[in-house]
Amino acid sequence: MDLEEAKEKIKEELYKLRHESCSGISRIVFEIEPCEPLFWLKAQDLNFQKGIYWKSRSYDFVCAGVEEAIFIKGETFFDYRAIFSEIRKFLDTAHPEIRFYGGMHFPVKKSDNKEWKEFGYFYFFVPLFEVIKKASKSYFVCNVKKPIKDLDAILDKLSSVKPVFVDSTRHLLTPVGYISRKDIPDKDQWKRKVKEAIKQIKKGDLVKVVLARKSSFKLKDPFDLFSLLADPKWKKENVYHFLIKPSSRAIFLSMSPERIYLRRGEKLEAEAIAGTRKRGITKQEDETLSLELKESKKELTEHRLVSELLRKKLSSICTTFQIRQKEALLKLSYMQHLYTSFSGRLKRGVSDPDIISLLYPNPAIAGYPVEDALKKIEEVEEFDRGWYSGPFGWISKDCAEFVVSIRCGLFLENILYLYSGAGIVSESDPEMEWEELNYKIQNFTSFLSHVSA
Repeated sequence: MDLEEAKEKIKEELYKLRHESCSGISRIVFEIEPCEPLFWLKAQDLNFQKGIYWKSRSYDFVCAGVEEAIFIKGETFFDYRAIFSEIRKFLDTAHPEIRFYGGMHFPVKKSDNKEWKEFGYFYFFVPLFEVIKKASKSYFVCNVKKPIKDLDAILDKLSSVKPVFVDSTRHLLTPVGYISRKDIPDKDQWKRKVKEAIKQIKKGDLVKVVLARKSSFKLKDPFDLFSLLADPKWKKENVYHFLIKPSSRAIFLSMSPERIYLRRGEKLEAEAIAGTRKRGITKQEDETLSLELKESKKELTEHRLVSELLRKKLSSICTTFQIRQKEALLKLSYMQHLYTSFSGRLKRGVSDPDIISLLYPNPAIAGYPVEDALKKIEEVEEFDRGWYSGPFGWISKDCAEFVVSIRCGLFLENILYLYSGAGIVSESDPEMEWEELNYKIQNFTSFLSHVSA
């Protein structure tokens, strides 16, 4: 059936639910003709203030959603156990596929975080309406909180849902003009901060610290995020795409390669990604850079710090676990990384808040020792990271998955904020680390072009 027919079917089911007095969430699902969730979401953009988009790394599950069936949000720093406990109140065996999507702030807070006001310190919601692409099939979904208090309002929103069935290859992003750019810290400040960090590391105060930069672009033209995500080059990439829109003026978007963990029942997958080189322009240059990465003492030290700590932590929560890939190359469009992955079986009683509090933050996004590195970040960084390098993901009745929010941008009206970080160790070179920051935002800046005001 097409989406309009599915809307009529959902309306019929909603009328049946209106007199139910029990609490919880009902999920109404109809298979529809092929529909691309990303461009369905684009068609809804002006009609709905809130939205979500999630694409799994393997493209086997894609979801776009609008509005909230139910949400939880916090304006102060949080406790993982309290967040997960609140979410689990609404998850039951009757509808195991219901997912809360959302994310959390990086675990260092600054007093001035007005750019992240709409997001809160954590924000998760179940979309009211979803289009899901799973394997080769598409579905239109309505999630509704019971008992239904305002059926007319839900029906009005349902009538506003627009269908769109398009070929994504028709939506190619053209260069976007920007008037000005500002980096915090700028290059000279960055070099001073890196040199100071290296001094502390050589004194033995730290082993590693991940320092970050915020780059602000004042845009002259609108930036079509949907066409950015639909660019054919990403089809080759083993990365997650996720987007969250908490209001009409703010959107956070990430194209992250880095999973914190995936849990399916008692089965757990986790990975270490650390150690970086840019991609080469020619095949020969690319192979040379790959060899440099695999033989670099600095990059191997950085990677093994992350992977060895992850191995030790997994041994504390798993009955058994194994290394699936060790120090492999993860090649993306603009970057390549060292990559080690693990899988295991959880001990009885280990829950999602136990897992995420143990595995996050890790040395790849904070440094080592982690607590000391976080203190250093709080001391030297002059901006609020917000959701940059925080956890983003989804939670269902029996599964959960979280990703590190890197390779990301925050869109606030006509300003684009891009965030990137570099792991500083004793062998770091400030100039090379600055260049690494630039490589890490190329998934956005390659579509930007400086223009006059």
